[in-house]
Amino acid sequence: MDKLKIEALKKIQELRDKGISPDFETLEKEGFHRSVLRSMLKEGLIRDNGVFSLTEKGERTLREYIMIESLQNSQNNKIELHILFQRIEKSLKELYQWKKELQQHSPSMRWSYVMWDRSVENELKEAKYLIIKYNTLKPKNFPTISLPYYDNSIKTVEEMVIIITEFIRRLEDAHISLSFLLKPNLSENEKQTIDSLRNELEKMEKTGIDEKIIRNLKEAIEEAENNHYLACSMISARLILFCIDQIDGKTEEDKLDALIKCGIISKGEKSKETSKWFLKAIKSARNAIAHKITEFPQPSEMFSILGDTFKIVKVVHQYLEMEK
Repeated sequence: MDKLKIEALKKIQELRDKGISPDFETLEKEGFHRSVLRSMLKEGLIRDNGVFSLTEKGERTLREYIMIESLQNSQNNKIELHILFQRIEKSLKELYQWKKELQQHSPSMRWSYVMWDRSVENELKEAKYLIIKYNTLKPKNFPTISLPYYDNSIKTVEEMVIIITEFIRRLEDAHISLSFLLKPNLSENEKQTIDSLRNELEKMEKTGIDEKIIRNLKEAIEEAENNHYLACSMISARLILFCIDQIDGKTEEDKLDALIKCGIISKGEKSKETSKWFLKAIKSARNAIAHKITEFPQPSEMFSILGDTFKIVKVVHQYLEMEK
């Protein structure tokens, strides 16, 4: 269908809805030539009883066009959201990296002395743009994310680290919100498991667990939400093995004995089940990174090793605190 004729159908209906009688003269003023209107009369899209109105065919044609246009707009919006989602992920990685770099400097160091201050500031501009873009594209029922206050009065590295942390938090909020729209649907049981782990993670963040470990746990949860079984299992496995390496002892049994000696795992009857779980988690982690390309984890296996990872992280954190 000629786009111009569709626009004419829209205009005729719009004028009639406003109580205006559309005729040749009125529509010519709106930019529609008489030849176009006569062609539409011949095609049976409109009728002329002194004023124009849409025929049943014209109404159906307009309705179908609006439906297709709406679907296309929805698809275009989804594409924009996917692009935004990817840019937010990239920006988060960059900001985490800059934060890590800055934390290696003295907090009181003057910001103007940092040689790559422009690069950091450009990344913050990108983060600001992404938050604004998110607020523009998000569904109406999604929360609006406010921008952190930031101007050119930053004087020290410590102040910049605080600003970067605030932008990271805002971008993570946007990232989580978009994931509900863009990521595959999970079963109710899987959603409950993810929600439970996310709540557990919020509590763990307040206990002083290393930021790198928290970041890995977040990545593992995101992969699980996206039904990326292998990616989630690999992240979980490397985190388990990293944590286990922090415990004294050459073998898994030695490390288990170290935990029992500290009282983290008791010697009683209950410890037998705990011991089995602890050793099973290590074995699952080693299997997950064995690089056997013929083996792929099932959803149940992914959630099992993800759950074990949270337990191991808490146990090892408790062990390290006692060793201080």
